[in-house]
Amino acid sequence: MLTIDLSGRGLKNEDLELLPILFQENKVTSINLSNNLISEVGAKLIGNILLVEKQSIMTINLGNNLIEDDGVKHIMDALNINKKLKLTFLNLDHNGIDDD
Repeated sequence: MLTIDLSGRGLKNEDLELLPILFQENKVTSINLSNNLISEVGAKLIGNILLVEKQSIMTINLGNNLIEDDGVKHIMDALNINKKLKLTFLNLDHNGIDDD
């Protein structure tokens, strides 16, 4: 099991391009990507990772990024499709998400 903490590194969407390989080659159970510059593009990439059925991820922290509503939709769609995921914690605080 692997915990990844990349919080506060100023990561942008293009910095996340290697994440699928990391998830494919390791049993990642927790990832902290808070306090970065991740937007809808990065959220879509994370959503695609979550679609993989054999994912072992349980906690994701995406607080304090630039994800907004459309980015959250990508993540939520993936969670609705992959019912085998055992996600217990998802933080999306401070991302410019509408309350509606």
